[in-house]
Amino acid sequence: MRSTRRSSLDITHLPWDSELFGIKVYQVSENVTLTPARLPRLIKELLDNQVDLLYYLHDAKRSRDVYTLTASGFRFIDTRIVLNIELKSAKITDTVPWFQLVKRNAGQVNLKPLIAMSKDLAATSRFSADRLLKKTLILKMYKTWILKSLEFEMADYWFGLGTPSDPFTFVTFKTIRPGEVSLSLIATRRDLRRKGYGSALLRHAFQALLAKKVNRVRVGMQLTNTKALAFYEKMGFRSVGSWYIFHWHR
Repeated sequence: MRSTRRSSLDITHLPWDSELFGIKVYQVSENVTLTPARLPRLIKELLDNQVDLLYYLHDAKRSRDVYTLTASGFRFIDTRIVLNIELKSAKITDTVPWFQLVKRNAGQVNLKPLIAMSKDLAATSRFSADRLLKKTLILKMYKTWILKSLEFEMADYWFGLGTPSDPFTFVTFKTIRPGEVSLSLIATRRDLRRKGYGSALLRHAFQALLAKKVNRVRVGMQLTNTKALAFYEKMGFRSVGSWYIFHWHR
């Protein structure tokens, strides 16, 4: 979710999240560590600016700070693990009906099955672990995320299986930097899961990304989503770090 404004403590306003939830949402920059000495000044700034919700990723190597964070009102949500894979040219043997959407043909896609899959994405989201957030808004978040991805506002690459009029698996990627993308969304229709479609789509997508001079893919996920973690590891992804996810509510 995009950021525009930054405070003196590297707390960034998130307009998209704020509009969605109807409250003031900020996040702490990834390169900022909230130490016990820094927390009182941070809390004061949050209250002075009437921040309603703050996202924070805390380096899991600094577990000694967790007690101070929770004592300051931060709610532990989950552990986020980040994995990378270096892409390599490979021969594709899967005979699956895959397709790529671009801006000129994105309007042809059938939204109904995609919206249905957005409900499953919401269910495994870190936001669903925060009981202070309304489930209806979390569902709206993922529905909007899919729609914004089709507008190529929240995605740079969009691949699917099936046809644009009847997609049953899809994946989106967002550019991090030249040559590297993040895997943003991936889902398969419920009745077609565990049939290898997700891995088949990724194999095709990886080769298409290589053709666009993308050679690394990153994905972030919750450690409690063990099925997804096993899937990515089977695909060749390897962990590069982990962070504790905290939410602070006013």
